[in-house]
Amino acid sequence: MTGHGAPRRGEALLQGLLLCGCCGRRMRTLHHHAQEPAYECSRRRDGEKTCWSTMARRIDEKVVGVFLSAVIPAELELSLAVVAEVERQAAEVEKQWRLRLERARYEAARAERQYQAVEPENRVVARTLETRWNQKLQELLAVEREMEQAKRAQKLDLSDEDRSAILSLAGDLPKVFHAPTTTAADRKQLLRLLIADVVLTPLESPQRQTQIRILWKTGAITEVVASRPTSVEQCKTAPAVVALVRELVAQGQSNEQIARELSRRQLRTGRGHNFTSRCCATSGTITKSRACSCGNQTDAARPLPCATSANVTPCRG
Repeated sequence: MTGHGAPRRGEALLQGLLLCGCCGRRMRTLHHHAQEPAYECSRRRDGEKTCWSTMARRIDEKVVGVFLSAVIPAELELSLAVVAEVERQAAEVEKQWRLRLERARYEAARAERQYQAVEPENRVVARTLETRWNQKLQELLAVEREMEQAKRAQKLDLSDEDRSAILSLAGDLPKVFHAPTTTAADRKQLLRLLIADVVLTPLESPQRQTQIRILWKTGAITEVVASRPTSVEQCKTAPAVVALVRELVAQGQSNEQIARELSRRQLRTGRGHNFTSRCCATSGTITKSRACSCGNQTDAARPLPCATSANVTPCRG
């Protein structure tokens, strides 16, 4: 299906690719103030009641995972093809250099034979032939020197190290995709290279989920599901993160240290934002039951970081 338009600004990666599985309309991207983007059926824009909407982050993560898993085999095959093509071109260029070198050697040998064949008494002719012989020798040395320089500059000799470096590119796409230097627009463009459309359908049983049907440009279809928590559950920090924060608090770490550790582990708040020291300092509750490990001061005088309770809504990082 056409009409996707160019990738626009914003963090939602599937903008312009989504279709509503309930009514077939396009799904638009909503950017709520200070919240993560959401995908909503465009039926409301046509004056009718909207079918449904869902937060973008979980959908994006699932589709990106499928995309990266799908392209790795093809990328490896492409890398092998690149190796073969580089080796073919290198052999072709080296063949051209060898023909040129053989020609220069032939001309130098021919000039030498002409010089050796001249009668000694023909001094003028001998001097002329000697000069031509020296000239051909200089030309031969120049060709040999240029050939070596070309090999070094163009790397005509593909070593095992070069071949391994090319093959290693097959595993670099996930790293490039998630790199801080890769913009959201770049990620959208990468997805659009292979994905034609994505159909989202809400499922209510046996549990709240979103059915995701990825329509590839090759005509293939991949179907996966993603969790679809309620709006209240959406804001909760993961229990594993909560447990980690409690452990770090028990160790006496400051809000700044906790925020740095959570960022190092690439953990996010319930809304998908980064943890910050301000978040840890302002959005937690105060616990009076434990003493601070760094002194006699109790936790009553020290705010507990944001994820003290699974019901705490983290601040927006």
